This record gives sequence, C-alpha cells and structure tokens, in this order.
Amino acid sequence: MLRAIIFVCLLSAPAAAQTAAAHDILPEKEPSFADQARAAREKPEPAEKAKIVLDNDTLERKPRQPIPDLGSPDLEVNTVVDKIVEYKNTHSADDAKQVINGWFLDQKSRIDKINQQEKLYFEFQNRSAALGADWEVRNRASAADNFRSAADNRALDDLWKLRDRLRGQYGRVHDRSLNRGIPQAWLPKEPGEE
Repeated sequence: MLRAIIFVCLLSAPAAAQTAAAHDILPEKEPSFADQARAAREKPEPAEKAKIVLDNDTLERKPRQPIPDLGSPDLEVNTVVDKIVEYKNTHSADDAKQVINGWFLDQKSRIDKINQQEKLYFEFQNRSAALGADWEVRNRASAADNFRSAADNRALDDLWKLRDRLRGQYGRVHDRSLNRGIPQAWLPKEPGEE
C-alpha cells in the first residue's frame, strides 16, 4: 500500500508542475466590456486638470492669425481685404495699425525669402567641379548634375509660380486695402515710395 501511495505521489507531482507551468503560459482571462465599463465608471474623477507645459516648441507656435496668409492658389483676395477692414473696425487704431503693418511686412518677408531661395539656387547651379579634379570625378559630378536637373527645374518652376502668386496677391491686397479706407501710413512703404 505504501508503494501505491508513493507511486501516486510521484505521478501527481509532474502533473501539478505542468498545471502550474500552463497557468503561467496561458493569458489571464480579460474582463468583459461590461466589467471594464463598470470599473471605469467607478474610478474617481481626477482632482486636478492636466498642467500645460511650455517649451520652445509651444512658444514658437503662432496663434491663429486674424488675417490669413497669402500664397494659396484658391485664396480670394477680397476675403483677405475684408478681414483687414474688419480688424481695423473692431480694434483700437494703434492695435490695428500694428497688426496690419506687421501682416504686410510678414508677407513681404515671405516674398523676400523666396527671392533668396532663387538666388541661392542659381549660385549652387553655377558652381563647377574643380578644374584640378580628376577627369573621372568631374565626369561623375556632371552625370549627377544631369540626373538632378530635371527635378530641380520642376522645383524652380514651382518656386517661381509661388513667388508670382504671392506678388500678385500682395499687390491686389495692398491696392484694395487702400481703396477700402486703410490709411497709407499703416502700410509699409513700397520701393520707390520714399
């Protein structure tokens, strides 16, 4: 009988080990959606609202501008002029002058940046491989320039289209703003107006 008990114990030990190992391997039963919803409802509300953290990225973000930027192909110039006039009518003269003048200066700055990009593009394009360089190096540089030129021409064409669109929209907004009663002193001076 003692041998039977020892035999049963020896057989049951591996079975118990297998059950424990299987329990560790198998995932636990997840609660149902109803149980999850009950648990979420029973959780207390947070005592404090989340704090807003300010860093360089959040400080650099511009708040929504009262006057939209130029450059969009579907931009309606009269809408921009309406926003400028509306801002003039709803704000103090000093505030309106500062914002409207700043907006025009920002738009001129964007045009100037595009002109600078164009200038840098042509300076880069007009470089040549060093005259003292090996023939093979100059040949490879020339081949790379030929492959790149098609893409560069498309990029340059897009740059010119954007610049022309900005210039045209800027000129129309400038003229129509003057016609709608924005004082000349509020707008930046154009070249030749000094």
